[in-house]
Amino acid sequence: DIAANALAADVTRVVTLQFSQSRSFQKYPFLPVSDKNREGHSFAHVHDEAGDKTQGARDRVTIMKFYAEQYAYFLRTLAAIPDGQGGSVLDHTMVLY
Repeated sequence: DIAANALAADVTRVVTLQFSQSRSFQKYPFLPVSDKNREGHSFAHVHDEAGDKTQGARDRVTIMKFYAEQYAYFLRTLAAIPDGQGGSVLDHTMVLY
């Protein structure tokens, strides 16, 4: 919301949203993953694990879905802010994912 409003107010023209560092220590207790204490980066290595890799892959999809939903929320927020020229802030924004 802060980034969207900063773009709308023309306080900035560049925004970077980074949810965690590349070697993420983020945990996901708020998501329906099998191990709430597992660090985020390790979910990318289900191929290295012994045993059932299916659940680890499902957990990874759950996490990636969460991030995609955050991205969609950002786009909807930009689309909902009028730009004063008959369009929305999203209409005049380049967004990469």
